[in-house]
Amino acid sequence: MKDKNRKLTKSELERSLEFEKTKEKFKNQGYKKTDLTISVERANIQGTLIMLPIILIFLLLFFSINKNTNFSEIYKSTNPFLIFGLILFLIVIHELIHGLTWGFFTKDILKNIRFGVIWNMLTPYCTCLKPLSRNQYIIGAAMPTIILGILPFIISLINGNISLFLISLFMTFAGCGDLLIIINIIKHKDDSKEIFYLDHPTDVGLISFSK
Repeated sequence: MKDKNRKLTKSELERSLEFEKTKEKFKNQGYKKTDLTISVERANIQGTLIMLPIILIFLLLFFSINKNTNFSEIYKSTNPFLIFGLILFLIVIHELIHGLTWGFFTKDILKNIRFGVIWNMLTPYCTCLKPLSRNQYIIGAAMPTIILGILPFIISLINGNISLFLISLFMTFAGCGDLLIIINIIKHKDDSKEIFYLDHPTDVGLISFSK
């Protein structure tokens, strides 16, 4: 799944070396490796297709409950530069939530977490250097969408705030790649007694090690 045209950063190269050591360690202990990585293009395209029905449900729910929503007021009071800045800020927070959640499970907070951007695809990312259990990885992958997307959506249903609703739509949609990775983990059937999931150091997705 590796993008051969992408030049790896120094940090990515260092992570790749550490990743190879971890793979070798699991191999020597009798673990079987399964590649669950996906391309950035596939993550963006398939993730978008998966998210569209969810976004449609959000729209139907909001406007069926808040039938008197006034778009003209938000249009008049919206500063495009402020909106752009808010979006960038929330994208950073999205990745930070990944890091804090996975870091909590590794008991070292952000020591085992790295952040970066795949610039040719304008795709920010967060990666964990330590293996995680199935549930730990899924929780960390889903948490940003829950906190920044689903919870604001529920609040917007209650108070009818269209600005909050639009933010919840964007941040839910921003989790499309995370949702695709979660689906891949769930679809990966493995009855092993021991199974760990490790972020790939350069590609989108992860590797499972089962015993």
